[in-house]
Amino acid sequence: MSNRKEEESASASLPPAAKTVITQIYRLIRAGRAGEALPRLAELEDLGRGNTVILNETEGAILIDIGSGIGSVDLVNRGISLLSANEVGKFPEASQCAHWYNLGNAHSALCYAEKTPTGTLRALDLNFKLAKQYYRSAMALISGSPQTMARLYTNYGILLRTVGRQVEEIEAYDEALNAVPDFAMALWHKARGLRWYSQLVERPTKGSSLLEAWELLKKALERGLDPGHQAKAREELAELERILKEPKAPPHKHTEHIADSDTEANYIKFCLENRLYLHPCPVHAHEAYQDPMSVRLPTSAKDEFLELRSDDLALIKQEYIAARFLLFSYRLQQPDLSFVDRGTYLPSLREGSGQIYIQLLILSFRAAFAILDKIAFFLNKFCKLGEKEDRIYFREELFLADKVLRRAFAKYDGPQLAALFDLACEFSKDQPLYPLRDLRRKLVLAWINSRIFKSLKSKGDLQPVTDAN
Repeated sequence: MSNRKEEESASASLPPAAKTVITQIYRLIRAGRAGEALPRLAELEDLGRGNTVILNETEGAILIDIGSGIGSVDLVNRGISLLSANEVGKFPEASQCAHWYNLGNAHSALCYAEKTPTGTLRALDLNFKLAKQYYRSAMALISGSPQTMARLYTNYGILLRTVGRQVEEIEAYDEALNAVPDFAMALWHKARGLRWYSQLVERPTKGSSLLEAWELLKKALERGLDPGHQAKAREELAELERILKEPKAPPHKHTEHIADSDTEANYIKFCLENRLYLHPCPVHAHEAYQDPMSVRLPTSAKDEFLELRSDDLALIKQEYIAARFLLFSYRLQQPDLSFVDRGTYLPSLREGSGQIYIQLLILSFRAAFAILDKIAFFLNKFCKLGEKEDRIYFREELFLADKVLRRAFAKYDGPQLAALFDLACEFSKDQPLYPLRDLRRKLVLAWINSRIFKSLKSKGDLQPVTDAN
């Protein structure tokens, strides 16, 4: 949905009477009476004649919000047509941000209006992909108002939830609350995300997640959650109070663990600040880096879980832990390893610098990227895909056959598989994470080819290394 700041921005060049109509329209939308707002658009069109660009943006955004409110594909598509008629490249940056945000809302609304299933099918849906793309385009423009950014990140988080990417979902709500600390919709949806987490974690984190969800729900209602969502939020709050019996503020004290050394203390701080932990909701500092070596997955039966303690999963997690420590060593230059450079030359990205920490950065990147391939190996073995192990890579094609989900994955289709698939899609060509594959080659091999082996090859002493992936 749009907000008051956007209403003012969108209608900046419209006459006062048009601004009044826009305010009244959004008052109806926020009250859950979007259908009653539709007839008022005719008034807006009459008042806004002569300023086609602003009218298109304003009316398009309103049509998308009304269509989203009443589940009308036709109204949302009309809104998209109006927005698409404008040349966004000529807009100031703040207006571009609102434009992409509204298009993201439009395609997100189409996912729901057309009842696109959640899970892997949602990740395959064109409207889902476009919504994610437009939201990210808006995020890249940092000139939006705090209210705009709060709504943008909240809607983006809700979108990620539908493909099982709950870690990033909660992080999106945190970004929204960084922009507007009392933003009711972000408070409410973060509470819902934490309730999902409570199904996956052990005590005391399970209870702490539910307590934080309870506190967030209370705040959301106090801060003025939209009338259309208040009944649901109150119902969820009552359910949590029945579960918790005597809820109190969550004891999130991340400093309780006493480190045995300065290095350990800095490592804990590094893991917490950068969210480099496997435990989804660490309550105590040590949970940020002493990660559980098993995975609990929800099953179709209520309150039942599948707990996996396979060697393959343990190796994947150990690889992550190793990559994290290498990154920590590079970022904080701890412990002091500068003595390694004395009297030697180590090839690095910095000409002649020979810094051991650059090598640690390269190694951490290689290890982190290798985790994705190890996930692919695990899926190949666990789901009996039958792929040759030397050709298994974490890529979109691993999950698909003739552009549909592979039959071997059918019984595993759910939030976890959808999250992996959606991430794999982002590593495909022309997608946001694809450049990391190129960066991997440059860090691991291309620099070596161009700097080290070039002179040796000219002498016939050594052949260049090639990348099979």
